[in-house]
Amino acid sequence: MRYLFFILSFCSVFYATAQERIISTENQQWQVQPAEKVKFPKGVTVEKVKVNINQPLQEIHGFGGSFNALGYKALTILPEEEQQKVMADLFSDEGTAFNLCRMPLGANDFSERWYSFDEVNQDFDLKHFNIEEDKKNLIPYIKFAKKYAPELQVWASPWSPPMWMKHNRHYGGRATNMQWGPLYGDNMEEIFANNRFIMEDRYLTTYANYFSKFISSYQQEGIEIYSVQPQNEVQANQFFPSCVWTPQDLHRFTEEYLIPTLSEDHPEVSVLYGTLNMDSVEYVDVLMKNSKAQGIGVQWDGIESIEYIKNNYPNIEIMQTESECNNGLNNWFTAEHTFDLLYTSFKQGANSYMYWNMILDDLGLSTWMWRQNSMISIDRYTQAVTYNPEYYVMKHFSNLIQKGAHMLSVDSNKDLKVLAFQNTDGSIAIIGGNTTDEDQYFKLDMDGKTEKVILPSHSILSIPFSQKINH
Repeated sequence: MRYLFFILSFCSVFYATAQERIISTENQQWQVQPAEKVKFPKGVTVEKVKVNINQPLQEIHGFGGSFNALGYKALTILPEEEQQKVMADLFSDEGTAFNLCRMPLGANDFSERWYSFDEVNQDFDLKHFNIEEDKKNLIPYIKFAKKYAPELQVWASPWSPPMWMKHNRHYGGRATNMQWGPLYGDNMEEIFANNRFIMEDRYLTTYANYFSKFISSYQQEGIEIYSVQPQNEVQANQFFPSCVWTPQDLHRFTEEYLIPTLSEDHPEVSVLYGTLNMDSVEYVDVLMKNSKAQGIGVQWDGIESIEYIKNNYPNIEIMQTESECNNGLNNWFTAEHTFDLLYTSFKQGANSYMYWNMILDDLGLSTWMWRQNSMISIDRYTQAVTYNPEYYVMKHFSNLIQKGAHMLSVDSNKDLKVLAFQNTDGSIAIIGGNTTDEDQYFKLDMDGKTEKVILPSHSILSIPFSQKINH
């Protein structure tokens, strides 16, 4: 269940003492403990953390991960009953309660193979467009999730256009994973200064229609796409599916072709720029000049640009589109790193946060042989299911923070990583993380009421509060 409490009594509004605290450490995750009276050891430094109830910040739109083909392949290793449990633990209110998830528009590095929806050369009328490959894994994966989260919102971005729409006629930007040897040229500044996409009207028009046909095809499968972003990692020149765009040409495609096409065909679908994989305010400024896009998607390696976007474009949506994939070790060290990414993203102004692979098998290998982390690992031989530490890191946020919540202003020592969120029902979640080697001690002041809190070294702590109302 979501840890929300509704207690009514009778005059002014105040918050009850937390009824429990939820803590995760390297050895034990998601330990629900009664909120007993806390005593600080003598001689320790006690900080102050003040939650400003009357200073709401950005609205929180949700949490999720990415639907990838290899994730569904791993899930189907399990017997039906175990599959149901795993999906419930991701999408039901008792689990991570994900409400906002990503999918690739065509192939990505965790697809079974390279494909696009139309690889017939110069098929400008898209007569050969089809989503047959998605019917094997992605569509069943999404429909499975919607059994537990009927209101789940799904957004999409391509890793690469069809190969015939690119100058290099290849799904990647370079031939191998050895150094940065590209398919043509070896000057990296030159590569990132030039598009891979062919910037001619007939290609641009067709590509915008390609997005529209994707949305229509998914609607026919009973899946609504609520938002799209025109390119995953706009400045990634990978040997797996990828496509470099300059900001000027991405702006041209999005403003002159994609947005007008979708406004006509699918006005219910929003367009966000992204996903940005670098901290470049110059790139952002080019994109947002006279823009009709509703927002920007920024992933972990562009995280430092979120604050700039929030300060300079305060009325747009900011989505954290991808948590760092790491190296497949799925250990507590990477869990702490993910906490830091969550903390920084929301502190700087993000409205939502996406994990990457929700499920993988025990190897965690992409089709292009990059081993990565996942929230849940499934052993190919024993069918053992392992909930990795990052599953619980996400749960510390997503289980307690509802769609429509607002982050609250918090005054504290900069060395204390503490966030506060208020849900639409008035309940509040305090979430703190301590990635240092020393315990941290603070007095939590919320609406004039104080509580003592010990944040153990290398731990994540969530404290849910109910709202009491007196008349």
